[in-house]
Amino acid sequence: MKNYLFLCAALYLVSIDSVFSQPVSKYAILVTIDTFLNYPPAFASKDDSLLRPVLVQKGFIVTSLKEKEATKINIVTELSRLVFRLKKGDMVIFHFSGHGISVPDTNGDETDALDEVIVPYNGNKLLNFQSVEAADSLITDDELYLYLKHISDAIGPEGHLLVSIDACHAGTVIRSSGGLHRGVGTHPSTTTPNEEAYKLGNSTIENLFAIYAAAPDENNYATYLNAQPVGALTLALSQSLTALQPGESYGDLFDRICRIILKNNLQQHPQAEGNAKRGVFNSNFRASPNYFSVERMFADTLQLNAGTVSGVYPGALFAFYAPSVQDTAGITPLATGTVNNVGLLRSEIVLNGPRASRDALLESRACLRDRSYGTLTLKVYIPEVVYATYPALKAHLSNYSAIRLQDNDNNNHHLALSVEKDSLFICTPGGLPVWGLPKSQVDSRLPSISNRLLDWMQVDFLRAETFGDANGLLRFSFDIIPVETKLVAGNQKTVKENTPVSITRDQNNQHFITLNTTFKIRVKNIGKVAAYFTVIEFSPIGDAVFLIPPKSMATQPCEFRLESGQSWDSDQIGKYWDMKPPVGHEIFKLIATEQCVNLRDAFESPGRGAKEVIAGVFSYAIPVIIKK
Repeated sequence: MKNYLFLCAALYLVSIDSVFSQPVSKYAILVTIDTFLNYPPAFASKDDSLLRPVLVQKGFIVTSLKEKEATKINIVTELSRLVFRLKKGDMVIFHFSGHGISVPDTNGDETDALDEVIVPYNGNKLLNFQSVEAADSLITDDELYLYLKHISDAIGPEGHLLVSIDACHAGTVIRSSGGLHRGVGTHPSTTTPNEEAYKLGNSTIENLFAIYAAAPDENNYATYLNAQPVGALTLALSQSLTALQPGESYGDLFDRICRIILKNNLQQHPQAEGNAKRGVFNSNFRASPNYFSVERMFADTLQLNAGTVSGVYPGALFAFYAPSVQDTAGITPLATGTVNNVGLLRSEIVLNGPRASRDALLESRACLRDRSYGTLTLKVYIPEVVYATYPALKAHLSNYSAIRLQDNDNNNHHLALSVEKDSLFICTPGGLPVWGLPKSQVDSRLPSISNRLLDWMQVDFLRAETFGDANGLLRFSFDIIPVETKLVAGNQKTVKENTPVSITRDQNNQHFITLNTTFKIRVKNIGKVAAYFTVIEFSPIGDAVFLIPPKSMATQPCEFRLESGQSWDSDQIGKYWDMKPPVGHEIFKLIATEQCVNLRDAFESPGRGAKEVIAGVFSYAIPVIIKK
């Protein structure tokens, strides 16, 4: 009997172990649709044959829904069925090639009152854009989000969910300048008719990485393969997956896609959301060296997607490496070059000496070899007591040409070092601590001190810099408005605006706001062209906080776009802020760009900057004194 029980227990443990040791399964659903009513074809007939072989070679079980098979009921049925086949750790790809449009939002969760929609084959009841019922034959972003969330839950945080949408985000055919695109009809008329990025629901799926073919105000153009039109994103995705190196991340995959689309001279800018630092398809992610992407090449000059917002200044030296290079140590670069001209988000580099071919350089990664801060300087006052306590500190800081050390406290400095009790502090001239560390760690963390000083200088530059559109077409204004709020049906709502103007002025005619005041933001496009906007708060101690787009919400930069004459209020997304310490001089700055730019990523992740070419930039600042 004991032997029988022992055998049963052993078999049970073996069965349990076999469950947990099951190999990872890979599934892909490919939806390709050419036909939609009487509109031009989406040129997706070749897309399945482009992507399917690549996924099969990588071990995916592929389900294809093409043309008449790709009805709404068939698409959602396949997504639902897949959930019951999945286990923790599995990998799933959902790819859509076809038409995309915008329709009026029905549940109030969209910034612009529009839902983004993919159009199944049977989307033939879309006859009136003003009264379309999205549940009829279309799949809105909200619906797709729910199906993908079920898949996400089934595969768990260790699983991988890759979504790619090769369709127009908002179908603005009237803006087309010719060529083959996947736009449908005209933009629907709503109370706030600006477009937004196709995003999946109103919260982030942790194990999802999603790629969209174009920015919201762009048509998604077809490209050509063997003289046949194919989907731009589909082609770029298939080629990028084929070229994928072991250990590369989803960010690396997206970079490859962007380079391929730009190489084909397509006037569109892919968008992405999700954890870009995760290894693709569960590979062991190896961090690549920080790099920027090459956007253009003119004779001996390269244009990078890097500018002052990413800490690039004239005189900096870059080295260019093949995408397959994971560790640049001991590797001869394809070329080197020096930054000659710099803007907010892009720079021009003049190549030095021998170099590889044009094609190799356009696909290369630009790594910052020697940093320069151009004309920027940071004056730092260091008292004699600090020198005496830490003799190595002065020698270390003297290595940086941008840091100018001062021995006299004449108030003509940006920052000062001071010793208080058991810590060393970096302080503003007014005595506000910016950063500190224990005295016992100073000698071992000298690079941390210099990095913090240089970071403060970078933020202070952006805080003070103004950007103006040369042609005068790009103009914005915005207000910081103190409000009283209360919860209405679980959502925070404005009850009263406390002042008719942005912020109260004191007896010296300076704007001021008191601590713990709740405020909202109102923005207006007073220029002649549509543009995207970002709002940054620069604190008295040199921190830069991105208020719009809000980091705490699942919103994308491309959602914040205004047409000429249009206004936006943070009430629309239920977003308010409280004025927090420290007291001092604060600056709120709006930066507007003609093309969608992720300024936060460019600022917070140097070396992985914005991918977009910027046609115009404009800024507007409100200086504020925070009082108790």
